[in-house]
Amino acid sequence: MEEKPRILIVDDEADARAMLEALLFREGYELTFAATGPEALARLEEIEPDAILLDVMMPGMDGFEVCRRLRADPLRAEIPVILVTALEDRDSRLRGIEVGADDFVTKPVDRVELRTRVRTITQLNRYRRLLWERTRRHEAEEEILQRNRELTLLNQVITAAASTFETREILLDACVALADALGFPEAAAGVM
Repeated sequence: MEEKPRILIVDDEADARAMLEALLFREGYELTFAATGPEALARLEEIEPDAILLDVMMPGMDGFEVCRRLRADPLRAEIPVILVTALEDRDSRLRGIEVGADDFVTKPVDRVELRTRVRTITQLNRYRRLLWERTRRHEAEEEILQRNRELTLLNQVITAAASTFETREILLDACVALADALGFPEAAAGVM
C-alpha cells in the first residue's frame, strides 16, 4: 500500500492551520505543522514532505526567507512550496518566484482551488521522485554490468596466461578478450 502524501503546513495563526487541516486531512494527506519559520526548518530534519504550504507573513522569519533557505539546501531544494498569502500585489508574487516558490494561493483560501493545487503539486513531486529513483537504479545497473565485464575480462586474461608461457600469445589473448569486452571486432585486436 502506497504511503499517504505528506504536507508540511507552516502558519503562525492557529486558526489558519486548523482550517488547512480540515481541508486536507479528509483528502488523505499526512499533515505536519509548524508555527514559525525556524520550526518549519526543524521539522524538515524529521520528515520529507511532498509539499509545503507556507504562510508568507509570519513574525521573525517570514515565508520568503524560509523558501530561500529551502532552495539553498541541496537536500531540500526540490520540495515544492506553495506560498499561502494575503499579499496580492505583483511585487510580492515576483519576490516569491525569486526565492523559489512553485505556486501561490491567496487568502482567504478558495477550498477547491487549494485542494486541486495541492493534489497536482504532490503528484508531480511523486513523479519527479520516481523518475529520480529509476534513473539512479539504471545508473547502478550500468555500473554493475561494467564491473562484470571487467571481471570477465580479467578472468579471461588470467586463464590465458595460465595456459601458456609465450608472451605474444598471452598479449594476443588479452587483446582479443579486451576487444570482446568492449565490443570491438576481433580483427582489430589481432593486429600486432
